[in-house]
Amino acid sequence: MKAKDLLYLLTLALPLANPVEAQTATPAGTWTVTPAVVSQYMFRGVRIGGPSLQPAVEYGQGDLAAGLWANFPLKDKVPGVSDPEFDFYGSYTHSLNATTSVVTGATCYAYPNADKAAGFYQSTVERSRGAGEGWRADVW
Repeated sequence: MKAKDLLYLLTLALPLANPVEAQTATPAGTWTVTPAVVSQYMFRGVRIGGPSLQPAVEYGQGDLAAGLWANFPLKDKVPGVSDPEFDFYGSYTHSLNATTSVVTGATCYAYPNADKAAGFYQSTVERSRGAGEGWRADVW
């Protein structure tokens, strides 16, 4: 196992090492379903498709969040790239004290129809960690 993979697994296992307090209530989880239609599909400034359906489903419970976001081009598809895309993601917020927290997460981008012969990846994983709510410090 590569050192980079071991570090990733240890980072994901960090929530298991947190101390457990007795008699704490477990917050109820919530589901969020977001249907969306966009006129252009852009990813980090690059046009990947035309009008698209982009539904999302997310589950959150306490400091844990996990979800699925998808893109289904309706027209102007970019062959081998945008038809379709599924992003599976998750994150966990580690509270260090009353004012400081660290967010650890990962996103798996999946392109089941990507043309491997043309050099496209069918999936890739992006790991992240950051400080505070909604802010990513870096990607590793």
